[in-house]
Amino acid sequence: SARKAPPLWMQACDRTLRKLLRHRSAWPFTDPVDPEALGLTDYFQVITSPMDLGTVRAKLESFGYTGAEEFVSDVRLTFDNALLYNPPADRVHQLAGIMSDCFERDWVKEEAKLEAKGVRVSVGR
Repeated sequence: SARKAPPLWMQACDRTLRKLLRHRSAWPFTDPVDPEALGLTDYFQVITSPMDLGTVRAKLESFGYTGAEEFVSDVRLTFDNALLYNPPADRVHQLAGIMSDCFERDWVKEEAKLEAKGVRVSVGR
C-alpha cells in the first residue's frame, strides 16, 4: 500500500528542523544537556523542562506532535532554556540567540506557505 505523505504542517516542521540542525551554531542544541558531564549541578533547579533539537526530531519522526504549535513550542523551549541558564557573555547563550532568530525567521516563511495552502497555524510569539 502506498504510504500517505505526512500532513503539510509536519512537512513544514521537518524542513525547518533540518535547516536548524545544519546551522553551524546548532552544535550545543542537538542533544540533551548532560549536567553531570558538564558539571552543571544546578541545571535541573533552573531548567524544569529540558528540551533539545535531537529530542524534537525524534518526537517529530515518531508522530509525537499533534500540530505545528507543539513543535514550535519545543523548539522555542530549547533556545529559551539556553538563554535562561547561560549568562549573556557565555558562548552558548549567544549561539542560542542566533539559533532562535534563525528559527523565528524560517518559521514565519513556513507559516506563510502553509496559510497560502489553507492550513491555519497559530503560534504567535
